[in-house]
Parts: sequence; C-alpha cells; structure tokens
Amino acid sequence: MEFPSEEKVQEFGIKAARVFCKPNAEELTAISELVDEGRLKAHVSTVLPLVEVKKALQLSEGGRTRGKIVLQVEA
Repeated sequence: MEFPSEEKVQEFGIKAARVFCKPNAEELTAISELVDEGRLKAHVSTVLPLVEVKKALQLSEGGRTRGKIVLQVEA
C-alpha cells in the first residue's frame, strides 16, 4: 500500500502521517524479560489458520478488533 500523495491528502481533507521505529536491542531485551516474567501479556483477539488470511486482513482493516489477530501456520 502506497502512502498517499499530498494532493490526495488535500483532495480528501485528511491527515496522513508515517510512524517509523528503529529496533533497540536493550529495549527488546527488557520487553522479553517482562514477557518471560509474566508481567506483560499480549491480548489475542482472534486466532485464524493461515488459509484465512483474507478474513484476518478484513478484521484488521475494519478497525473494530481489540487485541492481536494471529495467523496460525500448520507445521
């Protein structure tokens, strides 16, 4: 998906912003430790098999899902 041009932003009267993040090893280690200690948990809203990727995308784009949408890969 392309970022909208300034012309499109003005045409539709919307705001467009990009968010960039840079991985930080120290922060990722700290987060990992919190997960390992059980002090940080992700809320999983839905688990779907990989073949239902379209449905997962629809749920994600719908904006009404609270929590993570997990695609389960069968081994």
